[in-house]
Amino acid sequence: MQLTSKQLRELREQFLLVDRDGDGRISRKELAISMALASPVGAAEEVRSLADAVFDSAYPNNSNQEIEYTEWLAAAVHQSCYQCEEALRAAFRVFDLDGDGYIGQSELQRVLSQTPEEVALCLPEFDTNGDGVLDFEEFKGIFRPEQGGENSDLVLAGKTKLSL
Repeated sequence: MQLTSKQLRELREQFLLVDRDGDGRISRKELAISMALASPVGAAEEVRSLADAVFDSAYPNNSNQEIEYTEWLAAAVHQSCYQCEEALRAAFRVFDLDGDGYIGQSELQRVLSQTPEEVALCLPEFDTNGDGVLDFEEFKGIFRPEQGGENSDLVLAGKTKLSL
């Protein structure tokens, strides 16, 4: 439910390319072959090692030797969440001008080019612990996905559209 129809279509196409025998599951061998086809000549050992690492990290007790489609999608969602988190951390660093791990009213004012009064009005809405500054978790609360879109646009305080 976290992926758009376009993302789902692309992931399904990728899965089908790797699933060479069309059984709906990706074996170690299929993953290694697919990775080898996309790798430079002479990298066979590194590719085999990487494919083994993927399976060993997903199935540490070697209980499963195949990746099912739903597991493929779950891994994609996990990666997507990780990338979004990294984008938010980068945005947080832009606002945290002094690098202390908090965004104060004056930092918000400078970055957003707002008056002190405008910032003072919106800060309490997101400062959930009431300490007068935003930590990273509070900063994340400012953002919400734009409704109905298939992009990574975010809306700040319901008005300002940002793209990450």
